[in-house]
Amino acid sequence: MAECPASSSALYENIRKEFSARDVKDILLKMLERLETAEAARISAAKEAAGNDMVEVLRLTFPIVLEVQMTVLEELGIAKGKDGLKEFLVIANNFSLADSDVNKVFMDIRSIWLPPYK
Repeated sequence: MAECPASSSALYENIRKEFSARDVKDILLKMLERLETAEAARISAAKEAAGNDMVEVLRLTFPIVLEVQMTVLEELGIAKGKDGLKEFLVIANNFSLADSDVNKVFMDIRSIWLPPYK
């Protein structure tokens, strides 16, 4: 598998695998699917409870998204906990800078917890 463009020499504590852009996209798609199906009701309820308050939307939805992302990574045997998620998201962000497909899925997930600025 190809190395992550911006972290070729980085050693990660929780992630001991090299990822290709396709790997990252597939993992992000699993996260997005879970957020849009199994967790859609929770996210919708959180957004409804927040109303038009952007800070409340962030405060109530962001923890749900993090929980789902950590769960997906653990189920796939890739990483555990917050540190593993952080490391994966750094890798995903690096790939998103170079790959438009990865970037689109990355931004689709981000749009769930970070409302668009108008």
